[in-house]
Amino acid sequence: MRKYTHPSYSYVYVVEMDKSEVSKVDIAKCKEPRETLGSFYNRQTTKPDVMSNCGFFGMSGGQPCFTLIDDGTVRAHDGLEKHHTGFGTKIGAVNNLIYGNYKDGGWQDFINGYPVLLDGNGAKTKFATGSELNYNAVRTIVAYNSTKYFLVQVAKPGMKFAAMSKILVQLGATHAINLDGGGSSRILVKGVSYGKPTENRAVDSVLCFYLKSSSTSTPSTPAADQSYYIYTAVRGDSWWKIAAKHLGSGAKYKELLAFNGLSANATLQVGQKVKIPSKEKTYTVKKGDSWWKIAAQQLGNGYRYTELAKYNGKTINSVLHPGDVIKIPV
Repeated sequence: MRKYTHPSYSYVYVVEMDKSEVSKVDIAKCKEPRETLGSFYNRQTTKPDVMSNCGFFGMSGGQPCFTLIDDGTVRAHDGLEKHHTGFGTKIGAVNNLIYGNYKDGGWQDFINGYPVLLDGNGAKTKFATGSELNYNAVRTIVAYNSTKYFLVQVAKPGMKFAAMSKILVQLGATHAINLDGGGSSRILVKGVSYGKPTENRAVDSVLCFYLKSSSTSTPSTPAADQSYYIYTAVRGDSWWKIAAKHLGSGAKYKELLAFNGLSANATLQVGQKVKIPSKEKTYTVKKGDSWWKIAAQQLGNGYRYTELAKYNGKTINSVLHPGDVIKIPV
């Protein structure tokens, strides 16, 4: 497995895995009505090595859209042919993610592409399915070729489908589908967020890859699912110094490196942007909640509702939906 950014697009993050190192691919339904990736990861006895958000879902109730099969059970399906094509694993072959149609049958897991970005015939330029989403947006994509799997996150400023299709061909992929994007877009590698997600949204389903070389035991530390703030490295800084200043101990520098998706021997450059885990907590929005009500309950003063909305990158006019996960400063 390796992680890298696209050489021409610094906001396109790639996790690449050899098929030979994957023991299982799993499309799983989250805890009802929705769940963050970190929550799903933390409650698994055997942790997925790489995971991302998966299918589209209704924001109000968390119900899956279009077509979703999990462990042989059809969780969602509709009659529109354009929602029948996607990726899945067959019963008895859970390590092999393949392209196909819902009607093929024999699926262990299956999720439709909305839309399909690559179907084995090179880069696509026209997309009838999902045309209402064909604008510059944050995306999650899963792709493969004969020997590799790819999980891709397109961060801000986002990208349209044709450009994404072209980039995936450049990576070597032959088949690819678009998954849910925007605030749902998130990738975890060994429980640590990779890429630049816009928020920590609870989702309906997840896509998980399990590697053969991975330990099956529960790690001692949970997923780094919390939010972060950015620190810019200055002359004289080191990973040890930054960890000592912001995490309370220089010995935590390896945790800081992992949180930033970097290896233990990564060098630090002056001006480099470093993600620092914040100590904030999160709150799951309930029916009847408002920015004022949450600020009153969680911050002790409803008049801090403007501050709370801004802290989450929103305005007081931003609509809150039941199941949304927002950050609460402490």
